Amino acid sequence: MSQEAALDIERCNLDIKSNNSSHHTELFGGERLIVRRGQPFSIILHLSPSIRELRVGETNLTFVVETGKLPRKESDTKVTFIPQESTTDTEWSASATRDASGRTVTVSISSSPKAPIGVYTVTLEQLGQKTSLGQFTLLFNAWCPQDAVYMPSEEKRKEYVLAQHGLVYRGTHKRIKGKPWNFGQLLATPLLACSLNQGGILDICLKILDDNPKFVSDADKDISARRNPIYVTRVLSAMINSNDDLGVLVGEWENFSGGTHPGLWMGSGEILRQWAESGPVHYGQCWIFAAVACTVSRALGIPCRVVTNFGSAHDTDANLVIERFYDENGDRISGYDSIWNFHVWVDSWMTRPDLGSVFDGWQTSDPTPQETSDGNKNLLS
Repeated sequence: MSQEAALDIERCNLDIKSNNSSHHTELFGGERLIVRRGQPFSIILHLSPSIRELRVGETNLTFVVETGKLPRKESDTKVTFIPQESTTDTEWSASATRDASGRTVTVSISSSPKAPIGVYTVTLEQLGQKTSLGQFTLLFNAWCPQDAVYMPSEEKRKEYVLAQHGLVYRGTHKRIKGKPWNFGQLLATPLLACSLNQGGILDICLKILDDNPKFVSDADKDISARRNPIYVTRVLSAMINSNDDLGVLVGEWENFSGGTHPGLWMGSGEILRQWAESGPVHYGQCWIFAAVACTVSRALGIPCRVVTNFGSAHDTDANLVIERFYDENGDRISGYDSIWNFHVWVDSWMTRPDLGSVFDGWQTSDPTPQETSDGNKNLLS
């Protein structure tokens, strides 16, 4: 192919089944390409019969990947790269090979392990022409050593990213009860634009990010920050409850009229679908907040587990002392520190470059609306 020639592409095959399988996303369904960052995936370009030989490495082929409404190179939400002899594992890159017939070109694309997660488009630019090759969803990657959520153990990756069923523990320290919970983070999901009420769990999780106040106030900054699991976890912690925004769940501990008693929920899917269709869902308590946060985190690729603490002290004034106050009659004065039978939160696995490597690993976040962090009802250690 001469430098002046352009590839005449009849169609592009995203090779969804093979890519999703190698990226551990096949349970999301076979209708869309869902890949994890820092790991190559392949697309196949079918060329017209008139195309001449492609020499791999020619620079008149340029790939452009974009995410967000107003993608920008400065925010790393728009990235341009040309095919090389091989892909790299540190930045967006591509390589291309053609088959013996010359009719197909297989392009291997590797995303940056630090790329923002979300829905991307990929476009081929050549000699002033632009050809849309399709769309894919990019997730965090616990299988990639360069990703901030990398988890070395395959057994733990299966448990904390892929497992869809588990137990949420409640009760007292003398009588611990495990409640079965359907996290359901890998349920097959149609595109959000098609139908939310068909159960688009991953789409709903992405919608949670798009509905958060930080996105509303500065979409460019928010989408760019989605490269960082610390940032995403804090956003989720705030958005799982509805106290400071139109988040997923309304908390209630006494009067459950006009909603569903927290003890009747059995899984996250129904809660998330209800929120996507009609707004904040009534009602949740700590184990519900935590279980839904775990579902959303795992769907986005962040390893996550639900943690229950029994005899859980709530230090309202952060003085590291549990204080109880009584009046002159010996009656307890309400509104101070308390000790609950149990409390439930989530741990998420990631590095902490902001704190130092000694703090890498499990990070606590609490989506139950009890304390403020960054001005909202969320908490990340």
